[in-house]
Amino acid sequence: QINNLWDIVPAVPGDRFLSMLPPWHAYERSTEYFIFTHGIQQVYTTVKHLKADLQHHQPHYIISVPLVYETLYSSIQRQISASPPARKTVALALIKISLLFMEAKKIYESYQTVLSSHHSFSTCSIIYGQESSLLFCGLCIIWQRC
Repeated sequence: QINNLWDIVPAVPGDRFLSMLPPWHAYERSTEYFIFTHGIQQVYTTVKHLKADLQHHQPHYIISVPLVYETLYSSIQRQISASPPARKTVALALIKISLLFMEAKKIYESYQTVLSSHHSFSTCSIIYGQESSLLFCGLCIIWQRC
């Protein structure tokens, strides 16, 4: 994982990783080795402090495992369900728009990847630009913002 992480996370010195895993977790340990050998800043948080730490540290990358994201997702869904009808409608509409956008982006990026494999230009700046941020578990990208 340490060797292959660079293919998914083209982090540069000065980038910040926010981790919700304990330092003794196997995945955390392997990403720590990657982070520290590339001069990247590591910040630890918990689900309880995640919102404040996201605002304060503004990480480029978030490290976790699926269970943490599932727990966050369930919490968000509970909050939406308990909201007044108008707020619930707006929240669900925005989520649907976001999902449609992400699907369109995947189609666009796969089209760009096909083009780059047949031409001499690269789409790395589109897919992995300096301003991109990732949520990832293992070698799987969950969410990316370009």
